Amino acid sequence: MVELQDSERTGGLMSSSASRDTGGGSAVERVDRSAFEGFAERLLAVWNDHDTTDLPALVTDDVVWNDPAIAEPAIGPAGVQRFMEDSWRAYPDLHFDVIGPACFADDAPIAMVPWRMTGTQLGPIDPPGYAPTGRRIDVTGIDVYTFRGGRIAHYQAQWDIVTVARQLGIMPAAGSLGERLQVALQRATVRVHRRDP
Repeated sequence: MVELQDSERTGGLMSSSASRDTGGGSAVERVDRSAFEGFAERLLAVWNDHDTTDLPALVTDDVVWNDPAIAEPAIGPAGVQRFMEDSWRAYPDLHFDVIGPACFADDAPIAMVPWRMTGTQLGPIDPPGYAPTGRRIDVTGIDVYTFRGGRIAHYQAQWDIVTVARQLGIMPAAGSLGERLQVALQRATVRVHRRDP
């Protein structure tokens, strides 16, 4: 029987080496930097081609997918697919560009990728149900991927949802009359609640 090497077991994405902290006795799983580029291109194609066919090969069956745009994490490939399809319905031209080099943890199977997201809101943002505005979004962010067995087991997106809300007109522009009115309303609401028994 032939024993598979770690890189063969995980499609070449993962590698392991002896840990310096434990005197070389235990292996530390890491993302193989040279193999990651191909993986990242496949995931980017899922988003930009608006096609989830390849998604199950990229995420674990129990993947936890966190994004500021959703109140609760998407769980499993079906949950991630639903989130992606909701995003494409809201932004039919949604597009991502990688804007810098990936970064890798030395002591864990984690990779981080900076990106730019653009799109035009021509459909509802559901949930929570915002109507189409026809406005464009343009925001930068970073993805943090934690891998298990060569697939994404945990995903965390980091981007400024306030910037997007202002670009869409959901929140008033900084320093505008609308923002001052919103602040006044918030202060009045706090005063009323402080008086409640």
